[in-house]
Amino acid sequence: DLKSQILTTEGWMQFEWHDENLMWNKKDFGGIDALRVSSEEVFLPDIMLYNMEDYLSMKANLIKTNVIVYSNGLMLWVPPGTYKSVCRVDVRNWPFDEHMCFLKFGSWTYDGYVLDIRPS
Repeated sequence: DLKSQILTTEGWMQFEWHDENLMWNKKDFGGIDALRVSSEEVFLPDIMLYNMEDYLSMKANLIKTNVIVYSNGLMLWVPPGTYKSVCRVDVRNWPFDEHMCFLKFGSWTYDGYVLDIRPS
């Protein structure tokens, strides 16, 4: 939206982390290696879009899909969502202009010494 200088992106994020409290020996449970649980029932990373246009719209548009919990404690959550970010554009050369917009994601409460965020 050039007039409002808002970039709307639809896609999904992929989160992986380990939870030592949610490990089990799959041999003790009939070979079950993974469970799907509600994202409301487990810890979720507090990753947010720092240059978001509106905090409430991001929170409302992030779909709370299930989390896959593996027997080794690996947690996998892949929520789809709509992200609205601020993207300042210069349209003086329109229609021959190009724009580069960045999405800056990070934890709301953890720094880089505790959390390793990598794009994929």
